[in-house]
Amino acid sequence: NGTIDIWAKTRDISAIQHLFYEGSGGDGFGGEVEFHISVNVSTAGVYIPYNGLNSIGGIVAQNNYSSGAVSNNTWFNIVFAYSFSSDNSSVTFETYHNGISTGSGTLANPPRTALSGGNSLLGRPEGYGLTPARSFQGSIGTFKFYNRFLSVTEITQNYNALKGRYGL
Repeated sequence: NGTIDIWAKTRDISAIQHLFYEGSGGDGFGGEVEFHISVNVSTAGVYIPYNGLNSIGGIVAQNNYSSGAVSNNTWFNIVFAYSFSSDNSSVTFETYHNGISTGSGTLANPPRTALSGGNSLLGRPEGYGLTPARSFQGSIGTFKFYNRFLSVTEITQNYNALKGRYGL
């Protein structure tokens, strides 16, 4: 169980960019979690490739990013909270953009390496070696990784405590 909380701003919404990557299998090809800026719709999102074939997430369904608009040189906050069932047969998650819930869902038979192991990379994806392809182009102000599912009250409290620092 856990919560990932990132404050960031991008210089270039015209490029796909990774804020955070965790998992194994390379970008888009295995059990992983990716925090993205998506070039197609200029939004931030959480992307969970599932067996390398589909994406299912609180923000994402079949690559349909909808967490909230992102503008160049403007800070935003994105949060992904997840909790495994007692028998680990499913994971429930909730996503937030600038303190507002943007979706929730449950994934059966979750890819465990996406949420409990593998490589953790801040600002770039796995699978591109040392090249800058899809690396984050901007600033990451705060990155927090909690070992529990934060409540909506805690997520809102965290957002409100920092939004002034980032001009929101």
